Amino acid sequence: MTFDSFGIISVSRCRYKHQNHVVNHCHNFYHLVCITGGNGTLRIDGAVCKPRVNDLFLFLPWVYHEIVSDQDHPLCTVDVKFLLADADMEKQLQKLPVPVSQMPNELRLILENMVEEAQRKRPYYKSILTANFVAFLLHLLRMNGESRDAPGEEQAAEPLVPIGLTESADELADRVVRYLHNHYSEKISLSRLSRQFAVNQAHLCRLFAKSYGVSPIQHLNNWRLYKAKELLANTELSITEIARQVGFQSVHYLSRYFTGKEAISPLQYRQKMRESVYLTVEEKYTIVDAKVVQ
Repeated sequence: MTFDSFGIISVSRCRYKHQNHVVNHCHNFYHLVCITGGNGTLRIDGAVCKPRVNDLFLFLPWVYHEIVSDQDHPLCTVDVKFLLADADMEKQLQKLPVPVSQMPNELRLILENMVEEAQRKRPYYKSILTANFVAFLLHLLRMNGESRDAPGEEQAAEPLVPIGLTESADELADRVVRYLHNHYSEKISLSRLSRQFAVNQAHLCRLFAKSYGVSPIQHLNNWRLYKAKELLANTELSITEIARQVGFQSVHYLSRYFTGKEAISPLQYRQKMRESVYLTVEEKYTIVDAKVVQ
């Protein structure tokens, strides 16, 4: 598989408020849909499904599908339309369940970052979009057990770990990350982490930065920012309540941190996320009568 095997037609963020019914149709390209909020019904090849947040649907070429959105609580999605010219990857994608239920937030974040990347159109953005999307699909296949069938890849045996072997830096960093993701709404300091994992604060920071490129507290605040963005986009909670739920000390601290990272205020972000955007990636692809032509 190579990057040339993929042709990303478009990425989009959709809110099915006005177009609340996409009639039953099919097309000659792949359409990946990640549910980020709202309510509705999807019909795929005659089967009816009630999607939940973080459910992911992959509409294969020539498979009929229909989307009906709740008018009071419109479906919100992140979409990627793409072409694929790799027979082995096509076979593996066809084995994915429909839907892929409760996709991890980390994978959903890749898709949301792709929309941001396409909007900004910085140098090399098309290559970065393709690289991110390939990584997304491979993680998706691994999560669903299809990596065992990956062509040309021999599966490594489970390593034998000698009794008493000291935990590696990466393993410790991963444990810290899981702890931060489970306790981000609480008051967390370096001293608390040091006690929790029985390791010197300075040593913990060095090990964590080696694995993740930032300090544990920076990672924590970035994760809180991600959770705040999720709540801003998909709930009607006040910004004060969101700050409390994600663990920021105050609404003012959330606003300062958010604006510093995103270059817009939390309120502006909420308004932006309520708008649908459709971003063409490769101009050489045109969709005519639900078919891609070049």
